[in-house]
Amino acid sequence: MIANDSALQNTSDTWSFTTQSCSPVNHPPDKPVDPIPENNSENIRLNPQLSVYVTDPDDDSLSVSFYNAENNELIDKIDNVENATRATVTWPGLSFNTNYSWYVVVNDSEFETYSDIFSFKTIEEDNTPPSVFFETPEKGSLYILGNKITLPGLIKTTFILGNLTIAVNATDNQSGINRVELTIKSKWCHDEITENLTESPYTYKWNRLGFGLYNLTATVYDLAGNSANTSIVVRKFL
Repeated sequence: MIANDSALQNTSDTWSFTTQSCSPVNHPPDKPVDPIPENNSENIRLNPQLSVYVTDPDDDSLSVSFYNAENNELIDKIDNVENATRATVTWPGLSFNTNYSWYVVVNDSEFETYSDIFSFKTIEEDNTPPSVFFETPEKGSLYILGNKITLPGLIKTTFILGNLTIAVNATDNQSGINRVELTIKSKWCHDEITENLTESPYTYKWNRLGFGLYNLTATVYDLAGNSANTSIVVRKFL
């Protein structure tokens, strides 16, 4: 600074300062925790779901990548995962009675954080067939445009008037479900429908016009190749 009174002038000392950025400081995501399956679990069925709980101190959305710890190959990745939620993927193609290890990397677009390495062992060979039954339709019921009306107990026939969403309950506590094959076959004419249902809930919208007796069969296959089936005969109108 220079001061001047038109006759004399004087110069001040030199001062300095540093400005601070107005941008907020970004912090790395927290380490992923609470793995599913739990670390060192055993008897895990094939095609397991891997899951971790992810958080970020800045409430950033996260990219979550799951890796095979044996070879660092990517299992799957989920983007735009909200803070303080679980990220879940499926690990397909595993073998019976085998040890597996995995880990997770979370990224907030600037920093990334690694989880611990988690391990589990899959089940031994599965020779047990899955379980299957029809949730809809039920024996001895009347369905009008999809709405169920329970008939008196002495009536064993199932009646369907109009469209109906068929629901199959299929479970397997060992290797897991591969698919459900649903067959709808008329007993009076050459009218047959076959559908492969691969995702739970196992449902099919039966919208085709029909009249008369139909045999509904659901055959379920597990990941070990075991199978089971169930059938029900219905009378359909329209």
